[in-house]
Amino acid sequence: MYTLTITNFEVNDTGLYRCLTLDDSWQDSFIQITHAGDLMLTADKQYAQLQGNITLTCNTSESVTLVEFWRGVSLLGKCEIELGCSTSNESKFILNSNLQPVGYDMYTLTITNFEVNDTGLYRCLTWDDSWQDSFIQITHAGDLMLTADKQYAQLQGNITLTCNTSESVKLVEFQSSVPGLGKCEIELGCSTSNESKFILNSNLQPVGYDMYTLTITNFEVNDTGLYRCLTLDDSWQDSFIQITHAVDINSVNLTPKTNLISVIENVPQIFQCVTSTCRPVATISWYLGSKLIKTGKESNTLQDVTTSTLNYTFKKKHQDKRIICRGSNGGQVLTSDNQPRLNVLFPPVVKPLTNVTVLEEGTVSVVCEVTAGVPSKNDFKWDRMSDSTNVSMEQSLSIANIDRKQTGYYRCTASNYMEPTGHDATVGISSNTVYIDVQYEAEVTSFTLLNAYHGQNFEVNENTQVIFYCQAHSNPSSNLALLKQSQYLKTTSDAKQLDFTINKSVCEDEGIYQCTAQNEHNTKANIRSLELFVRCAPRASALSQRDQNVTIAPGEPAAFTLKLVAFPRPRAKDFVWEKKVSASSTWNIVSNDTDIVITISTDGLQTKLFFSSVDEKDFGYYRVHVNNELGNYTETFLLQAQDDSAGSVIAGAVCGTLAVVVVVTVVVVILRRKYTVNCNFERKRDPIQTILKITQFIRTMNYPCQMPHRLTTR
Repeated sequence: MYTLTITNFEVNDTGLYRCLTLDDSWQDSFIQITHAGDLMLTADKQYAQLQGNITLTCNTSESVTLVEFWRGVSLLGKCEIELGCSTSNESKFILNSNLQPVGYDMYTLTITNFEVNDTGLYRCLTWDDSWQDSFIQITHAGDLMLTADKQYAQLQGNITLTCNTSESVKLVEFQSSVPGLGKCEIELGCSTSNESKFILNSNLQPVGYDMYTLTITNFEVNDTGLYRCLTLDDSWQDSFIQITHAVDINSVNLTPKTNLISVIENVPQIFQCVTSTCRPVATISWYLGSKLIKTGKESNTLQDVTTSTLNYTFKKKHQDKRIICRGSNGGQVLTSDNQPRLNVLFPPVVKPLTNVTVLEEGTVSVVCEVTAGVPSKNDFKWDRMSDSTNVSMEQSLSIANIDRKQTGYYRCTASNYMEPTGHDATVGISSNTVYIDVQYEAEVTSFTLLNAYHGQNFEVNENTQVIFYCQAHSNPSSNLALLKQSQYLKTTSDAKQLDFTINKSVCEDEGIYQCTAQNEHNTKANIRSLELFVRCAPRASALSQRDQNVTIAPGEPAAFTLKLVAFPRPRAKDFVWEKKVSASSTWNIVSNDTDIVITISTDGLQTKLFFSSVDEKDFGYYRVHVNNELGNYTETFLLQAQDDSAGSVIAGAVCGTLAVVVVVTVVVVILRRKYTVNCNFERKRDPIQTILKITQFIRTMNYPCQMPHRLTTR
């Protein structure tokens, strides 16, 4: 007795083991050794009872995603992790998974009401990362069964066929293509046609049925064929088995055949690995570098040739690794003759771009930085996204003398040209965007009334609503203000428009209004103006102080002044001054006279009645009538005498008048050159009185008037 102990058993220790002895001739024996976790199909009894049940158990120590049970070429049932178990005939087959809590997957197929045609070769097929299968021959009790001690015979080795039945027989005969290899008869014993080639025995162990073995020694190629065991009891029965010799694998070919293969990242690539003809059939494993590939594989065998297809998606991290396939049919492991190195193609990646702020008429430059792809040669393109206009084909975008209209998003697109092996070329692209913010000074672009359209001069009726609307262009937004004659009416910040409403306009609202806009880029505010006219009948202005009663001493100058609001403006002929005649309570028109001057301002909004020297007859009531197309207005004044205590003031003022004549003359000349309003003067015989009265007139006058060229006496 000889023993061989294999220590520290590894996966590659799996295989067919042979014990070879030499006495007068060579003898050998084989056994298949595999590691735990391999698939194994067993039955709960050696023979099925007709009309009884038999249960097949398929188990492995590894989890699997799919299990299938077959008889010959017929699928009987399958179990899938997600879908559960199903059979082709639920009344005939019962399929279960994991019937007991064990540390491995267990699947059972129970064949109910076993019949003669249920006899056959059963197969359990599983899928994890690759296909595995296991076989068992099932027959019914009392039937003849011919089996072999190994799947394939080794050349120059031995193989033993066993023919057994549960019933005693009178004659057993072994046959092949040449009948009469050997036979056993109850009375005569056993004999063979070639005792050096065949060894025939009966009942090698005390069991309850007949067992006959035929050992074929020194197996040769021409020993391959169909073997038959023929028995005779009350009738003939036979059983067949095909015996062929093992063929070692001698080549593994991988396609495509190239040393460098270019593949596109995230795009599946197909490889194929084909073995030479071999028995038993080979299994194929795939490797990416030194790492076993567990997914994307599919194998099939046709006429003892195994073909495996790998459908795999590669990543950047697989760059420069090699694709390898290996095949084995129980003996040596062969590596593919071709081991292509991966060239993984992928597009460039445009890095995030930082938004840019630039002042109008300046220059902006943005660089499109990328993480290089494979191949590393890149093409660049810049587009303005607002109108999809191509603005540059360079890596850097440069815009000189930039305009505000060029504000917006710009997209940089980087691309490379990828040519995968065996496939059409494609362009890899990546893009990112940048916002270019062109800033500029604030500018008032529109200042108007929303409810009036008359260019720069606007007329509205009194008591109507007036809405001022100001709009500005600026970046960033501006500070806006609305003013009337330098007085702020409304302001706002960080805005592009401003409105102001007068709910019920009055004549005093007329005037020049301004809208101003300014941001951080303005050196001074941008201004736009409009003039508002409010249509109304004449009346005294509420914005001016009214003095309707004048108290004066005789001989002193005096004046009545009326400041108006009115539009359209009254003309000179629209003003009439009158004096009341106390005795008759009538009114007489007042005209320019020796001591009286009536003036009307050129804008028609002021009139003045001036007395150069008040006489006793001048005291009393006066009134002025003013009208325009919308109505008329009358204002009444009272000129009354001052008491006597005020006379001393005048007397002191007369002293030294001759010394003042020169000064007054200069003042008169200056006023003549500076003011333009026409004023009517009557020259008096007394020059001193004339100078005093003109001086008093100048003091009381608050609007321009034209002066005479010189003062003379009549």
